[in-house]
Amino acid sequence: MFSPDGKLIAIVVGKNTVQLRPVEGLDELLARSCGWLRDYLSTRPDVGKQVCGS
Repeated sequence: MFSPDGKLIAIVVGKNTVQLRPVEGLDELLARSCGWLRDYLSTRPDVGKQVCGS
């Protein structure tokens, strides 16, 4: 969930913790999420598909 001004994002860390983190821009957020997805998919060959254009 983003803050109304789009400068913070709420993320879940652990079972019962939510953190607010700064977001410099949508491009940065997309680049990070693509990295996380690539890491996840590299451990899941049954799901492994091309992600984020590479």
